[in-house]
Amino acid sequence: MEEDKSLFLQEMQGVIKHTPNNKVDLKASKKIEATQNQQVRRELAQTGQLKDDNHLVMQPLVMVDPEEILSFKRDGVGNQVFRKFRLGQYPIEAKLDLHRMKVVQARKEVFDFVQNCIKFNIRGALISHGKASHSEVKAMLKSCVNAWLPELNDVLAFHSAQQKHGGSGSVYIMLRKSDQQKLENKLHHSKGRE
Repeated sequence: MEEDKSLFLQEMQGVIKHTPNNKVDLKASKKIEATQNQQVRRELAQTGQLKDDNHLVMQPLVMVDPEEILSFKRDGVGNQVFRKFRLGQYPIEAKLDLHRMKVVQARKEVFDFVQNCIKFNIRGALISHGKASHSEVKAMLKSCVNAWLPELNDVLAFHSAQQKHGGSGSVYIMLRKSDQQKLENKLHHSKGRE
């Protein structure tokens, strides 16, 4: 036994004890900023509004150019109707200006704006998002609006506005009829058939 111990000590000469350093130095590591989605969830949790009906994404998947013309049309919107719409020939009944807003605030404003337009039977509206040509991140709000509007089922179409209404820094939006308007149209058109 004594022989084994001396053999072991002889083999272990020059070996240094290893102490594992598996702790993270929080002072040395950079603070990780919360994503905008995390910020929204945190704000909702703090205000007690745990349920957020707003399903719009926080960041656009595709960034658009500041001068790019935006255009979207759902199936069922006629070509002639869309042509008159993109030429600004339908009345603008409501406007929303997103200039100088952060993405989190603009997301809420766009969602609420479309909801209110439907509530008040508004069919044509204008959203001014700007181009942010001189910002670090060019056309961020424009890119977000381009991503958000197709997500809203109440939006039938949108197109960059004519120059007199803001050009490529604004979009016309065409909204579906509210349930009340559909019923009124049905009653109006059925009167002549009786």
